[in-house]
Amino acid sequence: MFIHITQTRYFDGYRVVVVFNDGKKGVADLHEALTGAVFEHLKKVLLFA
Repeated sequence: MFIHITQTRYFDGYRVVVVFNDGKKGVADLHEALTGAVFEHLKKVLLFA
């Protein structure tokens, strides 16, 4: 079975709740992943949300 994301939901700051097809879920903090020019606009929390 391939594990993949089935649902995401904004939580707060740069964190999102992630649900996988095996039923597991957790919170991912993406603040450190937003590097590079392509993500500049997402560094504004209101746009990220």
